[in-house]
Amino acid sequence: MKSQINRLHLFCITILVLLGTSLACGVELSPTVWTSINDSPIDGTGDSFNIEAGLLQRMVAGMLPADTVNSSVILEYDISGFAGQTISQATLDLGIDALIFDDPQIRAFDLFFYTGNGTADLTDLSITATYLDTLAYSVGSSSVFSIDVSSELSLMLDADEQFLGFRIDPIGSRNPASMINSTPLLNIDQVASSVPEPATVLMLSLGSVVFLGGRKK
Repeated sequence: MKSQINRLHLFCITILVLLGTSLACGVELSPTVWTSINDSPIDGTGDSFNIEAGLLQRMVAGMLPADTVNSSVILEYDISGFAGQTISQATLDLGIDALIFDDPQIRAFDLFFYTGNGTADLTDLSITATYLDTLAYSVGSSSVFSIDVSSELSLMLDADEQFLGFRIDPIGSRNPASMINSTPLLNIDQVASSVPEPATVLMLSLGSVVFLGGRKK
């Protein structure tokens, strides 16, 4: 799968550079890391991984301290293939289902981003992260989010980071279990902003031939 994405990335850049245009080319990335981490009792540190990678929950109201639990989702994406590229837009796209439908409350989560390392670690729950947004969703329906992370991705690329991480924290004293219902995707639109030299055109043309050859196998 990763080799197919890399070939698509190369082909996309090849076409843009050959044209010498500023047209956007979209690339869809699946997470390298997708996991849910339990913090129980709640003290801000990760204690165990969930079997369900997309599980979100926070339960403290009316429960004994030893039974409290916060489960946050961790996502990390390999952005190393975009080094030196100009990003026009990037979105984090995900859908969430509330699993307990008889609870009428609106649920919400905080979204943070951080520098990842491409590995699922319990320490990802407490790693230094920057607040990005708070999003709410209603019980009884599937909610779909498309969150603009263009600035965050560009910031990571400017710092030569290889992995962009996101942490999704359910908020509120009682936020019963919810589930990210499909693979959360990082969609990136990039542009070629300059007209290449002839040698570069030849090199990238050969790259497109390699890509097309790989697709026929």
